[in-house]
Amino acid sequence: MAGLVVLRAMAVAAPAVFSPILLKEEGNSGLVAAAAVALFQAAGMAGTLAAGWISDRTGRSAVLLFGSIAGPAGLLLFTALEGWIRFPFLALAGAATVSMHPVCMALVQETFPESRGLANALYLSTVFVVSSGAAVVVGVLGDGIGLHSAFVVSALITVLSVPLILALPEARRRR
Repeated sequence: MAGLVVLRAMAVAAPAVFSPILLKEEGNSGLVAAAAVALFQAAGMAGTLAAGWISDRTGRSAVLLFGSIAGPAGLLLFTALEGWIRFPFLALAGAATVSMHPVCMALVQETFPESRGLANALYLSTVFVVSSGAAVVVGVLGDGIGLHSAFVVSALITVLSVPLILALPEARRRR
């Protein structure tokens, strides 16, 4: 689970923290840059509501797999395209990656039913620390190789979570 948290954090940190800078560097207005963050977060909120309901019916692993594939795909397309056509892909990235957080939390609580409070506290503290570190890593990458390339690296790193999801206890039970 810790590996999944680390890899997911990269896909969330890039657009949540750095999409305004990327868009401003491309010559967009501050309003467009702010709207992009709002879009990413609003789509993440909607995705979270949908993912909880869907994961209760299809299983946690299915939703996590979708998020680990659709989120990076959305981020890659947002980075590759220009103009307004790219913003639906930013919304897809938000819906897919942000929605993974509560699904992971539910999975942690189901995995440790006798110690839900402790498990949840450990999970959340890991998320907070790793998310902060991921923002620093994306920032360093952005300074070194450019923000476009940092977004691509972040998306590709997130795809590495697929084998970790398949190794989760729930995924193994469903095979």
